[in-house]
Amino acid sequence: MKRTLSILRWAFYGPMACALSAIILFETGTLPVGVWESEEMASTELYLEFAMILLTIGGIPFVLRLLKFPSVARRLAEDSTEGRSAYGRYALIRLLLMAVLLLLNLLLYYLFMNVRFGYLAIILFISSMFIHPSAARMERETE
Repeated sequence: MKRTLSILRWAFYGPMACALSAIILFETGTLPVGVWESEEMASTELYLEFAMILLTIGGIPFVLRLLKFPSVARRLAEDSTEGRSAYGRYALIRLLLMAVLLLLNLLLYYLFMNVRFGYLAIILFISSMFIHPSAARMERETE
């Protein structure tokens, strides 16, 4: 249980640290901002914006409800060792999906300087607080 919780905490705090590092590097001017902000990239920006909005709006409910899906809930309800192993796998998938979406939106915000990507990253950051790994959550979600 401690090992699983440690892995989940690394999967939660690692991407958050990467996001904070990226924000610091972009805001201090160490990395260039608005590199893809041009007329040639306007259609690409529109397609990426559309895709990221759909992925974010569809991904958040999926991630938050992942452990409640019947097939996943059955695996979690199996005997304690198998259930905890399955919980670790699905919780890791859940954390990494949220982290990938957050980091992509953050990167696209700084590449295009389009505030919609920034807003999506903020929404994902707030949503990720609802899946923060803890021992109490692990006990509650494996019952």
